[in-house]
Amino acid sequence: MLEPPFAALLALFRVLAAQDITAPADRREVDPALPTRFVCGGMMGILVGVAILALLGMCRFKALLGILLIVDAC
Repeated sequence: MLEPPFAALLALFRVLAAQDITAPADRREVDPALPTRFVCGGMMGILVGVAILALLGMCRFKALLGILLIVDAC
């Protein structure tokens, strides 16, 4: 099993790699500031998630994330 901070970094780089692979397939003209905002927001989300994970522990973090996903799905 991976340590949570290392797993979070792997997830971040995997998402960035996936976006790099799929970006050429979508050849629309996009304002350069728009993807930058999404990338910065994603990186901040990873950092906040790792910090919360360190404070709450794995079980509480999973429960909180599950509740947020259920609420978001409604």
